[in-house]
Amino acid sequence: RIEDELIRYEGVSRENGLKLINCERGAFNTTASSHNKGSSVVRLADHGYKVFLTNPELTVEMSKNIAQLFNETGLRQISFDGVEGNRSTGMGIYGEILFTQTWFDNINDQIKQHYIADASRTTHYFWHMYTRMNWGEPWYAGFRESQTEYRLKNQAYFKRNYMPGMLGWFKMTSQTSIEDIEWMLARSAAFNAGYAFVINYNELEKNGQADQILSTLGIWEQARMEQRFSEEQKRRMEDISKEFRLLDDGNLLQEVFSSKFTFEEMEKQPGEPLFSTFEFENQGKEQPMEIIITALNSDISDLRMEIDNHKGIFLPLKLASGEIFKYSGGKTGALYSENWNLIRQVDVPEELMNIPSGHHQLQFETTLSSPKEGKAKIEVRFYGEQEPLKINHE
Repeated sequence: RIEDELIRYEGVSRENGLKLINCERGAFNTTASSHNKGSSVVRLADHGYKVFLTNPELTVEMSKNIAQLFNETGLRQISFDGVEGNRSTGMGIYGEILFTQTWFDNINDQIKQHYIADASRTTHYFWHMYTRMNWGEPWYAGFRESQTEYRLKNQAYFKRNYMPGMLGWFKMTSQTSIEDIEWMLARSAAFNAGYAFVINYNELEKNGQADQILSTLGIWEQARMEQRFSEEQKRRMEDISKEFRLLDDGNLLQEVFSSKFTFEEMEKQPGEPLFSTFEFENQGKEQPMEIIITALNSDISDLRMEIDNHKGIFLPLKLASGEIFKYSGGKTGALYSENWNLIRQVDVPEELMNIPSGHHQLQFETTLSSPKEGKAKIEVRFYGEQEPLKINHE
């Protein structure tokens, strides 16, 4: 910074004195201008979020401004994301405390009566004024995979330190399935943990299961808040490899036994069968096999399945890349768009889909329009006994 102008630069040359290389004058909407010889040149500490880090005086000024924003608008929630950046003050953890304490001291009594202040980390001092720690971000992988291990480790940490359980942030898109949502909600019930749920309105409108998803969120949340899950049920739901669903308006819990496979075209020897073989187990009673097939990076057509080397099933349908076929029993399955909007019903040979309890084999084959990149994702699902939840006496 030279006077009121900010200058970005790529590097520094030390030949014949210091020289900044590949400069951008007037950065961050400042004005490129001439400067007098002898003007002070200040190097600012910045951050990956494209913000500048503070010294103690600027920490106090910024924190007071945020408090004023709360007081004048009635805002009641703030996430102190990256609060550790205040170590730029040179004061270590005290720099973090200075920022949050100044904010708290300057919000009015009405805001203090009810606010939510969360963060990705806490300190001994901040623990006394914040609402919760809530981190685990949805941006780095799929709905179930993004920072999952970190989220679960945090639950034990929260419990040891008398903090509310929180699972972090989850993002619903137009392609989020009801199965993904119930996977998350089972973890929420297991740890009695809340979560931040990101919904873009346009994505919500596109998702064909949106109404069912929102209804399911409410049913699970009510059962969790009423503490209707037994300790044994919660212990089983802590295992992220297990899946569950709620039935009868939240009065019955049912475990889901899910097996997931990926079919992709592999180079075969002459005369070698083109199908892939997968092993699965029905841990419940004899029942129709629920199956979900998703086309990935390719159209797929002419689905051929054989169960236990004697039940041959042929489905003469085509799935465009991203489309989903789902069968949950009965004489028909459903073909969905990638956003879970129903395209059409598909006839299924019901008599071949009933599977006894125990170990089984699935042979699967399909035609990929893009054999090098294309895949078919397959999920086979069975259901356990229906378990009653505890009765709410209120």
